[in-house]
Amino acid sequence: MKKYWEGLKERWNLKSDRHGALIMMVFAITGFSILFVKDPVFKLMGYYNLEKGLWKVLAYIGIMYPLYQLLLITWGTLFGEFKFFSWMLKKMNSRFVRPFIRKK
Repeated sequence: MKKYWEGLKERWNLKSDRHGALIMMVFAITGFSILFVKDPVFKLMGYYNLEKGLWKVLAYIGIMYPLYQLLLITWGTLFGEFKFFSWMLKKMNSRFVRPFIRKK
């Protein structure tokens, strides 16, 4: 476990164990807070009225992905880590979009 933690600190350019713990805490708070935000947003957007199937899955991804990003950058900013989480979101988005970009 220590080897994994040291690898994360190096890969994410974390200053200390305390800094890494803060980053992990922001990820945990974001995941926990999405549980409270999801239901009202789904009701507002009419997600529960959709029939089961592919469209419902695509709608779920289309709603949850940006919502998670918004909460992650919000919590990261509140904890003084805007720079790290903006970098993390750019990294996440590049991996998500990469398969859909044509190579010249």
